[in-house]
Amino acid sequence: MAASTVILAGTVTDPPYFDLMRTNVPFLRFYLAVPRPTAGQDHIRVVAYGKLAEAIYPRLAPGVGVALTGHLQTRPLPKFGSYLVMEVVAERASLLPPDGKIRPVNLVSLAGPVTSPPWFGFIGNEQRPVLRIFVAVPPHKEEQGDHHIRVVAYDRVALEAYAYLRPGAEIAVSGRLQVRPLPKAAENGGPRSLMEVMAEQIIFVANVDWETGDKALAQLRRMEGAGG
Repeated sequence: MAASTVILAGTVTDPPYFDLMRTNVPFLRFYLAVPRPTAGQDHIRVVAYGKLAEAIYPRLAPGVGVALTGHLQTRPLPKFGSYLVMEVVAERASLLPPDGKIRPVNLVSLAGPVTSPPWFGFIGNEQRPVLRIFVAVPPHKEEQGDHHIRVVAYDRVALEAYAYLRPGAEIAVSGRLQVRPLPKAAENGGPRSLMEVMAEQIIFVANVDWETGDKALAQLRRMEGAGG
C-alpha cells in the first residue's frame, strides 16, 4: 500500500499560482473547495510539479472543476518558523469547464508509525472524545525525509484508538481531509488555517500492547460514562 493516497474532486476557489522553482521545475499551487458531508466546505491546498503543472495551469481558474489523485506532503514555511504546512501533491488530474457537473470526493488513506505521545480529551458541553496524533509517512519517490501528518479522530474512533496508541505503534488510517481556521495564530502573524486528516477508521498494524490497551479502554469507557 502507498504511504499516503488522496482522491479529491472539487472546484477551484482562487486564481492559481504558477512559477519556476530554483531548479527550473514548474510549480503550481491552487485551492480546491470540497463540500463536507454535513455542512460547509474545505478549501484544500494542492500543488503540482513538472509536466502536470504546465499542462493544467492554462485551464485553471476559479469555478473550474478538478478531479485528482495524489499524496500528502508536509514542508516548512520559513515565514512561520517551525510550522509545517500540509498539502496534496497532485500526480494525475482531469479538469472540467466552469459549468461542468462534478461530484465532490474527499478520500485519504495513509500508513506509518505514531511519532509522539497522542493527545486525548473530552471537548464541548457533550464531552465529545477527541484524539490528535502525528503519523510519520515515508517520502514519495524523489522527496526526502518523512512527512509528519496530523491526524484527528472523534467519538468512538478516538476513544477506542487512544487506548492502544503509543509512540512507535504502526497504524493505517482512512478518512478525509479537513481544514479549520486558526484565529489566534493568525492574530499573532501565524497561519490562518490548518489542514489535517480526519480519521474515520484506524487500524493497528504492529507494535501494539493489546493487554495494556484493553485495560486502558475499559477505564476510558468508565470516564466517558461519568461525563469525562
